[in-house]
Amino acid sequence: MSSFLDPLDRLGLIKTPAPLTALPALADELGLRSLTLKRDDLLPALGGGTKVRKLDLSLAQPAMHNAPRWSSAGAIGSGHLVALIAAGRALERPVDAHVFWEPVSTGVAESLAFIASFATRITVHRGRIAMGLAVPGLMVGRGRGALPPGGSSPPGVAGVAMGALEIAAQIDAGSLPRPDHVVVPLGSGGAAAGLRIGFALTGLQPTIHAFSAVEPMFAGRGRIERLCEATVRWLADRGIWVPPLPPLRIRLDQVGAGYAVPTSAGASAVSLLAARTGRRADPVALEEVYSAKAMAGLIEGQSGRRTQLEGDVLFWVTPRRMAPLPSLEGWQHRLPHWLTRRLEARPKYQGMTRRRALAVGAIGLFGGLVTARTLGYPALPGWTGAHLAPWEAHVLRAAGEVLTPGVPKAALDALPDAVDRYLVGLPASRIREVHLMLAAIEHGTILQLSARFTALTPPDRIRYLERLGAFTQGLAAWRGLRDLCCMGVYQQPITWPALGYDGPTVGAALRVDAYGGLFSSGLPPGWRAS
Repeated sequence: MSSFLDPLDRLGLIKTPAPLTALPALADELGLRSLTLKRDDLLPALGGGTKVRKLDLSLAQPAMHNAPRWSSAGAIGSGHLVALIAAGRALERPVDAHVFWEPVSTGVAESLAFIASFATRITVHRGRIAMGLAVPGLMVGRGRGALPPGGSSPPGVAGVAMGALEIAAQIDAGSLPRPDHVVVPLGSGGAAAGLRIGFALTGLQPTIHAFSAVEPMFAGRGRIERLCEATVRWLADRGIWVPPLPPLRIRLDQVGAGYAVPTSAGASAVSLLAARTGRRADPVALEEVYSAKAMAGLIEGQSGRRTQLEGDVLFWVTPRRMAPLPSLEGWQHRLPHWLTRRLEARPKYQGMTRRRALAVGAIGLFGGLVTARTLGYPALPGWTGAHLAPWEAHVLRAAGEVLTPGVPKAALDALPDAVDRYLVGLPASRIREVHLMLAAIEHGTILQLSARFTALTPPDRIRYLERLGAFTQGLAAWRGLRDLCCMGVYQQPITWPALGYDGPTVGAALRVDAYGGLFSSGLPPGWRAS
């Protein structure tokens, strides 16, 4: 399978193109000219899935290939960690896994059992932000043998690009029509970025529709653009020049209640695909966290609830095969007690456990007292919050001062704006929970016969939060407030030095030496080298 990317180092995990499945009846039902599935779930290595494409190139690079052990991070049901650990077992390489809690939907417990059984070391964090603060270098793939979450490094993105080159060859062979639109789930962004680069190399320009399975703060266009730029630069350093990328549409309408929380639309999509392919020898099984939400977005779009697609559509099936994963007896003993308790409880809904809990006591306890105590706040010059009231901005600023000590004053001043931007696009129910959480924090002090939270001195604020955290519902409120403050503060570049993070390794000036100039001057019109 010759391609532009053949010179790149690979493990050779991908030996043949992933097959295609045409769904003409469903295409007719949705008003499409054609609908074709790209079946990465049928890739033979490591249980299949698009993660195998990423590892095929990532693990072959010297920094990974020569490392004595590998490490990466993800949710407790991470398909990336499953594939990485499977590769480590096959290549006899130890793997350290950092995981954070996610709701236990279909397949998550099985993936966690595999990770806990076969990771050399497993470290469990209570949430994504907590993990980011604990191992900031790992979150950006820094360190010997480290891969970022989802494996979305430039080599990994280039591995996904090879899938688009497969599509071009399959089009030439008459196996499918030239796609007008490509639909793919969006998590760490590596699949969407890789397909854009791969289709650019082929000369195809379909619109990439990336349906986010993560909250808006983790699904920004800038993050994917930076990942594309870093990969284009990485390829340019290896003599591979990438022409202009096809358009990308990031879709946020299928996230639902949050990352890893199944949706009813996703469940319907799973059932629909199972019904359409169940009689095949290779039925399509979508998982609930990512691919089901992307398929739901396609189906709902064609039913008139969102922008309708026309023409030929290619849907990228990214998860591994739904074959059973092995595990060792007693794997639960490698987990902290709080996680095993949550696994045993298996509550019906976990996506907003902290923030939902924040709201429980606020309504009945404070009522009219809250209204009376929302007056008398100083004006905030220029405040134009889309969702937060001025008094709520004061609460966040006061909380950030004690929960993120030592950060620059400018970062604290920008905290309320950052949180307000995060709320844009979230479901109304989620925004109500944040309002109730802030009310509970600000006015819960009345139960202790104290002034409202923002009027306390910093030491008294700390003591109040510590007392609040001694109760189950209060602990949830404290964690929710902490997460919002950390998100709002540490997304700002002026705080990165405190984390040991130098910023994204993209955006540097182009080479200005004679060699770089020779190549830049020789590029065709419209092409770029960075």
